[in-house]
Amino acid sequence: MMTEDVNAGCTACSRDHFTTIACSLNEAARMSKSISMSSPEIQERIAKSEEELNAVERYDLSPDKLAKMPTGEREVLRDLLKKARENIRQQLEITGLRWGNGTITDLEDVASAASDISKEFRERITPFYVERVGKLRGWKTSTGQTSVSDNTWIWWIVGGALAGFMGWLMFKKKEEEVV
Repeated sequence: MMTEDVNAGCTACSRDHFTTIACSLNEAARMSKSISMSSPEIQERIAKSEEELNAVERYDLSPDKLAKMPTGEREVLRDLLKKARENIRQQLEITGLRWGNGTITDLEDVASAASDISKEFRERITPFYVERVGKLRGWKTSTGQTSVSDNTWIWWIVGGALAGFMGWLMFKKKEEEVV
């Protein structure tokens, strides 16, 4: 089984982190309609999104790891990290959401931005990643050229859904413990 070089950025892990960020913030936005922005349930989800963003910025896509990525992929990842910092991290601070302040609209805006960034990540990075991994794994088409099979896309979708479900399940368990 092929694994990514640990000295280069981990694209697959980053994809999962961005999915979890979006799921956590969307769940917090949903909950904010019935409970206070400063409630532990909402604050926990906001904190989880910040933890996930920290993992992307400081580990999976740290500057030293980005430097070892292929040029086109590296530039797209840098652009997405910049958008995440501006539209998620800075907005959580500016609006006061990370401190239990802010409005439902503020949270919905940040959640929407996180969802957009997660979608953009999948759309822009998947072709680079699939090409790189496809070559390493020797995926072939009927013409004999290295490529991605149609089934690979299914696994990407299943993986994203599984990551989102696991995040929801983790928070659901925490909610049950609180009750």
